[in-house]
Amino acid sequence: MKSDNNRENGAAQMRITESIDGFAGFLRVRGVRHGAAESTVSAYTSALRRFAALVGDPPVPELCADHVIRYKAHLMTPVSGDTPPPYKGQSARDRQEYIVANWPRYSPASIAAAVGIDGPALSRIVSTLRLAGFSMKKKGGRQRRERASSAFIAAEIAAITAYAAYLHSVLKLTNIAPSDIQPLRPRAASTVPQAGDRFMIDELMDAAASDDDRLIIALMYFAGLRRREVADLRYHDVQAASAIDAAAPEPDHARHEYRLVVKGKGGKTRVIPVAQALYPLLHARMSELPARAGENPRIVYAGYNGIWRRVRAAAGRAGLTGNIHPHVMRHTSATVMLEQGADIRTIQAFLGHESIQTTARYAQVRDGRVKNAVGTL
Repeated sequence: MKSDNNRENGAAQMRITESIDGFAGFLRVRGVRHGAAESTVSAYTSALRRFAALVGDPPVPELCADHVIRYKAHLMTPVSGDTPPPYKGQSARDRQEYIVANWPRYSPASIAAAVGIDGPALSRIVSTLRLAGFSMKKKGGRQRRERASSAFIAAEIAAITAYAAYLHSVLKLTNIAPSDIQPLRPRAASTVPQAGDRFMIDELMDAAASDDDRLIIALMYFAGLRRREVADLRYHDVQAASAIDAAAPEPDHARHEYRLVVKGKGGKTRVIPVAQALYPLLHARMSELPARAGENPRIVYAGYNGIWRRVRAAAGRAGLTGNIHPHVMRHTSATVMLEQGADIRTIQAFLGHESIQTTARYAQVRDGRVKNAVGTL
């Protein structure tokens, strides 16, 4: 009881920005399901900083739904031209909060002019903010200058909703609850994901610059992995089952079944049987990597951003048009499986989706088979 009172007394004197570290810890350890991925923690804390800067960083006990309504209205208000709101701050902290709040919607030049600094000085401040954990990302072109998209607003409201859950369950504050905020979250427009076909995958594999690039493409298509899952896959996550037919004369990779133990979104683990077409590449890589005790190297040699660059480069060499990015491999995998008659529940487990509606959105095909399948569940 005494610790609860101390926590509440501390919260009474705390502002939003002063509670962000605790919120990040809550997301990592006690978040929904098994905790949040580090990218989610970064996105949510950055959203909370933007929110705090816009509503004046009030003391936590004074936070209410009206603050969220005001923030949403700000995001939805069209911006005329590229002139941010007047800067009224005085301290370095005021300037940083102003930059964070307006960075997604205005050009760097206009923000620098508003706070009275030059471009290099702004670049140094933005670099410092990024090192401090701020997600200083621009929203594209016209959208940034006119109004925030529904998807961006929904993501911001989701972050504030999670923060309200933290205040309610950890700090024991009742001034704002997740149920007060959730209705404010707009529904993002449902879109049909871009998917190719097996011929596109073959062209990408042929155009890949190295075996590592081919393995990256193959893992995303034949195993349906997300880009983050490919980057994080390690030696001990690859399981080779007993030989299918040890007496057969085929090479080793043709005689083994491989399974991948993948840690996906929300820390959820799934075990994926690997398509036989992936065996040669996977077997060759497993043979290259050290198996010494205590070592657990990554399966691919590219990081998260490197995977993006390699897929884009392969698409360019193959002469493929359109926005060919890593997640297209996953979309294509689900779509091809569906077209070949796979059950939608099987595809859901294969991709690691929590909701079958997500699987339906990712695996839509022109003949409407997904929609019909969901309707019969």
